[in-house]
Amino acid sequence: MKPAAAIRIDLALPVPAYRQIANALRALLVAGTFRVGKPLPTVRQLAVDLGVHHNTVAEAYRVLRPGGLLVIDTPNLVHLYNRQKFARGETVMADIQAQYETELPFEGHHREYTIPELVWLLRRIGHSQISVEAFNYSSYALGTLSSRDVHNHWNMVRDPAMREYLMTVSAKPAEDAAADVDARGWRELIEDPEQAWLRALPAAMTDQPSEVDVDRELQLVKMQDEINRRDVERAAVQHEVNVRDQMIRDLHDRLVHEVQRRDEIIDRLHREQDWMRRGWRRFVIRPPQRT
Repeated sequence: MKPAAAIRIDLALPVPAYRQIANALRALLVAGTFRVGKPLPTVRQLAVDLGVHHNTVAEAYRVLRPGGLLVIDTPNLVHLYNRQKFARGETVMADIQAQYETELPFEGHHREYTIPELVWLLRRIGHSQISVEAFNYSSYALGTLSSRDVHNHWNMVRDPAMREYLMTVSAKPAEDAAADVDARGWRELIEDPEQAWLRALPAAMTDQPSEVDVDRELQLVKMQDEINRRDVERAAVQHEVNVRDQMIRDLHDRLVHEVQRRDEIIDRLHREQDWMRRGWRRFVIRPPQRT
């Protein structure tokens, strides 16, 4: 059903037409007529459907905006894995070659934010009732975490600022509303959705440092390079072992074949020897027996 079908304008009322439209749209929003993320009709489309001037609908939309909620979701620029990449001197942005060669418009991330930046932006445009959530999602796609990923997981559980994704909800104040001065720090605005993980946080992780150790990251890079070099050498050795094993198998098969041929020759010679012995017996001259 089009929104215009549920909107009634009575020009006999003292309430201006644009206010009636705004009130009707607000009621439809509260009733759930519009799904989350579904845009409102354009100004011109709704004006045509209602049979009013487009300026009337534009004024209704202008009145409707204050008091509305703004939802922002964005990757966390200082996600723990990003911090570790920075410490190793690696980029956290999209691959430059892939970005350069992509067709326009580029649909990747042009800008990512931190929690303090999001809070500052929302306050700068006059929003209030700011709520922040930080959560992970990529690690949940893995069946099992191992090695360093386990340590990273618990660090991100312990500190929401290290998590992968951010979501904020804020309200634009109504035109006649008093200014809402909220001096709380950005950490106080976080509503942590990871309560189950927090309750399971190991005691040994509670006093871990929250900063990334650059020297440690560089040492890990060096160790990883050594591991990669070792893996290459091991692969080369394994190749040599595979070649040797194949040679041994080929030699074994050849020896088995030669032994079978030898046994067949020996068996044939035995049969010929037996045949010759039987033949010679027929030609043996026996001396006459004396009477």
